[in-house]
Amino acid sequence: MIEEFIAGREIQVAIMGNKKLGAIELKPKRKFYDYEAKYSTNAMTKHIIPVELSKNKFNEVMNMALDAHKKIGCRGVTRSDFKFHNNKFYLLEINTQPGMTKLSLVPEIAAYKGISFIKLIEWILKDASTKR
Repeated sequence: MIEEFIAGREIQVAIMGNKKLGAIELKPKRKFYDYEAKYSTNAMTKHIIPVELSKNKFNEVMNMALDAHKKIGCRGVTRSDFKFHNNKFYLLEINTQPGMTKLSLVPEIAAYKGISFIKLIEWILKDASTKR
């Protein structure tokens, strides 16, 4: 598969249930946000939270992520990855099982919102339960 490269800022949005949890921007020191930039502390990718966007643009990307989450029938926690270029957002993908490592973005966004890693995992487990 060949895809057109989309330049721009890397913005990731977390959705928790049907709630907009938050967003984070990634600024890799490397040329691309590749495997090394994602998973190596040596790559020194900068995580920026809160994201530096106007209130209108921030709300736009949060709403886009929630709309996509709902439209494809997601449950639980998702992370939508966007590029922001020329004042426009491009949705690249929705991660239905986002990472939970020490460098993962959803736990970082949750922590910024006052939700500990343990509380996040407890919520995910409870949400996944058939005993709702």
